[in-house]
Formats: sequence, structure tokens, C-alpha cells
Amino acid sequence: SRLVKSVIPSSAIKKRSAKKSKKIKSEPMIETSITVGERYVYDVACASKSSAWMCGAGLFYYDNNVRLIEKDGNNKETLECPINPKYIALKSPGRVLFSDDSDKTVKLWSRDYKGVFIKTDSWTPEGLAVTLSGDVIVCQYKKTEVAAEHNSLSRVVRYNGEGSEFRKMEYRKEKRLFWHALFVAENRNFDVCVSDSAKHAVVVLDKMGEFQFIYKGNIKTGKYQSFNPRGLDTDSQGNILISDYMNYTLHIIDQYGNFLHYLMRKHLKFPLGISVDADDKVWVGEYNNGTIAVIEYLA
Repeated sequence: SRLVKSVIPSSAIKKRSAKKSKKIKSEPMIETSITVGERYVYDVACASKSSAWMCGAGLFYYDNNVRLIEKDGNNKETLECPINPKYIALKSPGRVLFSDDSDKTVKLWSRDYKGVFIKTDSWTPEGLAVTLSGDVIVCQYKKTEVAAEHNSLSRVVRYNGEGSEFRKMEYRKEKRLFWHALFVAENRNFDVCVSDSAKHAVVVLDKMGEFQFIYKGNIKTGKYQSFNPRGLDTDSQGNILISDYMNYTLHIIDQYGNFLHYLMRKHLKFPLGISVDADDKVWVGEYNNGTIAVIEYLA
């Protein structure tokens, strides 16, 4: 107990222990489908039970905006960015982090402040998440000219709340953990969950970066021939929700990697970024039809 408290703030431990037992509904439902006026929705980050930040672009144009969208579809706030963001996370409800691949930085954007929060040097930042303790975890990759199994390198790096690097997650017994780490989330048990688009898998590490398990989809059922993980998030029960981009569904697995449920099979169009709100409702950005589906799946 003393060791855990020395690593994890007591406020985060309190949040974790306060969860109530819930079960997955036999018939999950889409509570609402929000039209956001975009052709593509890249990523979603819940700011409250009734609103979420989103980024995306139109069919024939780039839209360098991050928008705060309410459940009724109203655009509550807009932040103009220097690039068209694809990955976002919230430092706090009104302060948005986004990856900028043009200058290899993570920027912190709000109504009152705009600046560089993290420099990733020669590595290109992609998916990112803010942990319960306030750390920031960033997926990164870079091209390599060295002959190798893959033509790029990938890793996940943890930074503290001020943006200083303190842990690289890159190897397991001298073998690379990731081929292309794309999205990341922290579970309520402090595990780091990473979707790897090149491995067609979700890789889960503990808070110290030690390998826990790999989930390669529930292909044995015969319902799908491949697994295409993209956005992911976790709920109050420690379940991991994963958007399966090409199969129009979400997978729910428990904190040990056991498959639990498909969510809204064939009711979603290219689900990409997802975020779970404080009510355990999952907000799903549908890449191909400019909507965010809000799904109620726990009881």
C-alpha cells in the first residue's frame, strides 16, 4: 500500500476504488447519434456527460478546428489549430492536447493559452492519453533506413504533468513491443492499453511498462477474418473498449484480455476515435459519415 501511494496520487486511488459493479446490457442501445457536420471524425475526447471534444475534416477540405460538441449537436466551443489534428486528449475539460506531426510536438491548446507541451524530437507523435495521475502517454513512430522487419520504429512514451519524459515503452526482452502504436489509454488498474494497427492487436502493459497480454481479436468465432483496432478507452469496470475499424463494431474485453462482447455490430460506420464518459457511455466517432454515436451499454 505504501509503495502504491508513493507512485500513484491518493486522488487517483480514491477514484479507482469508488467504482460500482455494472454488467454489460443484453441489448446495448445508441442513445443518440450526433451529426457534427464533418465528413470524417478522427478522434473524440469526453469533456463531460453531455459534451465531447472532436477533431475531423471535410471531404474536400481540411478543417483545422477542434470542437466541443454537445449531445444536442450544438457547437459549444471551437479552437483553431495550426494543423488538421487527428489525435486529441484532455489535460483538463477546457485544455486540449493534440499531436502535431508537422513539427513533431504535442501542443496544449485552450481559449487562453496556445503552446508546445512536449517535443518528440525525431519521433512523430500520434495517439495520446492523459492518465488519472495527470501524466501524458504518447504513441510515437519514425521511419528507419536500417534494414529491418519493418520500415519504421514505434514506441510509447510517458511524460509527467509538466511534459518531462520519464519512461519509454519500446522493448520486451530485446524484441520490439510495437510495430505501429496508434492509440493509447490508461485502464482503471493503471495498465497502459495500446492499439497496434500493424500487428492487428491491442498490447497491454502495466504502469511500469511490463508486458501483460496481447489481444488479437475474437477471430475464433468465425464472424470476422481480421481485427483492425484503432481507438480505445476503458470504463469504470476496468473493461477495455476497442474500435474495430473495418468490421463496423467495438470489442469489449476485460482487464485480463478475455473477450466479453461485440458492441453494435454493423450499426457503426468505420468507428475510429472513442471515449467513455463519467456515466460509462461510449462516444464513438464514425469516420465515414460525420457522426458521433453515444452508446449506453452498462447497467
